[in-house]
Amino acid sequence: MVRGGNDASLVDYFLTKNLEAIRWNQVGDLTQFKDLESLKTKLQVANAEYKIGKINNLPSQNIL
Repeated sequence: MVRGGNDASLVDYFLTKNLEAIRWNQVGDLTQFKDLESLKTKLQVANAEYKIGKINNLPSQNIL
């Protein structure tokens, strides 16, 4: 599912350029994570209000 922008204004751009963008500004460059667990740890620290189920679900929705 592509949700390019709040009003889907970027969907065509993303599809044309074969891009995927996620809005995880708080985690920074994703290449810094050696594995899924280190990404989940960073997400949990950055989003302390999220329950563990949500933390576990977030990356699985964005891994290609």
